[in-house]
Amino acid sequence: MTDSRKKSLVEVLTGKSVSFTIGLVANYLILSAFGIQSNLELVGTISGVMVLIACVRSYLWRRLFNRLHILENKVITA
Repeated sequence: MTDSRKKSLVEVLTGKSVSFTIGLVANYLILSAFGIQSNLELVGTISGVMVLIACVRSYLWRRLFNRLHILENKVITA
């Protein structure tokens, strides 16, 4: 059974949406704890960049492992 690219992308984006929300709150609290004045724009930008990086990373890893699984099955059945 293969994992479609669209399904992989939807799964990654759904998970990262939750991560963005958690990151938003965490970044605000962490920056405040270090005495760095923050606002929604700063915290949102930092969280957004980190989530974007995580989305790309997760999607590429998922596609790589899916590809390796397909290749492994071809070798076993050949």
